[in-house]
Amino acid sequence: MDAVEARRVVEQAQHIRDLHSHHGWKSLVEYVSKNANDKRKAVLSGACSDIGDYRKQTGWLEGVEFVLDAAEKIEASARMARNVLSKGA
Repeated sequence: MDAVEARRVVEQAQHIRDLHSHHGWKSLVEYVSKNANDKRKAVLSGACSDIGDYRKQTGWLEGVEFVLDAAEKIEASARMARNVLSKGA
């Protein structure tokens, strides 16, 4: 990772932290989590009509998990990026 990419990652992490700390984030997480839990129960109970539907539903669940975990995941990248920037200074 070069300094330009490191600065981009640090800035992106800050934007995601800002979003994560916004008062509306909790409402979004509650809404999405409820829908995800309902969908997870349906998948686990065998409600999918075929393998294509199963893949669609589990892909949706994987995407939701990725988004809800983004703040924690980007923070690890930001720590590495800050190390790159501090070594270059």
